[in-house]
Amino acid sequence: LQAGKAASCINAVQQGMNNPFGLFGKGTIVAVIDTGIRAESMEFRNADGSTRILNIWDQTTGTEYDRSQIDEALQNETKDTAGIPGADVKLGLAAKNGFPRTTQLMEALDYVVRKAIDYGKPLAVNISFGNNYGDHTGSSLLENFINDIADSWKCSICIGSGNEGLGAVHTGGTLTEDTEETVELAVSSYETGLSIQIWK
Repeated sequence: LQAGKAASCINAVQQGMNNPFGLFGKGTIVAVIDTGIRAESMEFRNADGSTRILNIWDQTTGTEYDRSQIDEALQNETKDTAGIPGADVKLGLAAKNGFPRTTQLMEALDYVVRKAIDYGKPLAVNISFGNNYGDHTGSSLLENFINDIADSWKCSICIGSGNEGLGAVHTGGTLTEDTEETVELAVSSYETGLSIQIWK
């Protein structure tokens, strides 16, 4: 934890001569947009066992759970709810073993920002899934939506940088009339689906 805080420059905003007030995020809602986290984990519960989660919206069923419903499920331990401290969204999937659609991600962002406005609290959003869609110029519908919604309230939106590291997930080239080009794609045996986009 300490190494992670140092690498993320957290210590610099929590201490130091030039930062006499210290920023610890108290009063901030944390929202995670992903496939969900187990609500029964003690990391997401208070000392008395009650939930720290404010809301869960399960896009796969269209169901929203509030804190009292989550606490009831935890007491009965009959429901496999997923969530985090804050307003969580369990993203729906476009198809079996597929990725959520861009519109589902946009709906999820809209949901957590509206919840933060309702609660009157600042918001930190973690988008834990990613894809390689788009032309990566910052001009796609999703990129513009994230920029716009980030300006609509006191929020910070963090997006995972991906697990590929320095791996090449894109290729490029020049196509000319009446010619053929061969592009090789590496697909692992565990992959259940493949999506290819062509941008010009």
